Amino acid sequence: MPFDPLDYRRREPSPDRPSPTAPTTRHGGLVLAGLIIVAMLLTGLIEFPYALNGIGQLADALGL
Repeated sequence: MPFDPLDYRRREPSPDRPSPTAPTTRHGGLVLAGLIIVAMLLTGLIEFPYALNGIGQLADALGL
């Protein structure tokens, strides 16, 4: 059957391809939070022990 762009039926996800909303979305948010912590550290908004604690918590959340 040829592809019909007007056919709105939901297709089953292909097992060969991962979902576009795979776990990388969650990790992307945690990486962004880590970058924000580092930026705050570099600009002097937070001091080193607090930044180290935040980075440690992010590493635990990522399972590192």
